[in-house]
Order: sequence, then C-alpha cells, then structure tokens
Amino acid sequence: MAQLAAYAVDRLLPRVPYRQWVISLPFALRMAVAFDRDLLNGVFACATRTMLRCAERIGAEKGAAGQPAGV
Repeated sequence: MAQLAAYAVDRLLPRVPYRQWVISLPFALRMAVAFDRDLLNGVFACATRTMLRCAERIGAEKGAAGQPAGV
C-alpha cells in the first residue's frame, strides 16, 4: 500500500496541494461494514459524495478552479 501511494505521489499526481480526509465510523457500524460488503460500498459512496460536494462548495466560495476527485 505504501509503495502504491509513493508511486502515485511521485509519478501520477500533479504537484498541487492536496487535502486528506479521514472517515471514522461508530463502533457498531464498523463491525457491520466489516462483514457486509454491500453496506461498506454504500457507506463509502455516501461519504465520498458528501466530501466531494463539500470540496466543491468550499472551492466555489474561494473562487478556486478545478474538479475535486478521490483516490
């Protein structure tokens, strides 16, 4: 995993500022998504949509050009 991240940073991603987001789930939900792939995909999709919308809103407020994305 660390090698993939290093490769992406060194060779794939442009040299621009990045923002890292970390998702923390309540313990009961952590256990549920650990054993249910469909639930995990749904939680991940919802969190990703929410973070991208937030990034778009903040960018628009600051007049930044660009499209938020995730890796």
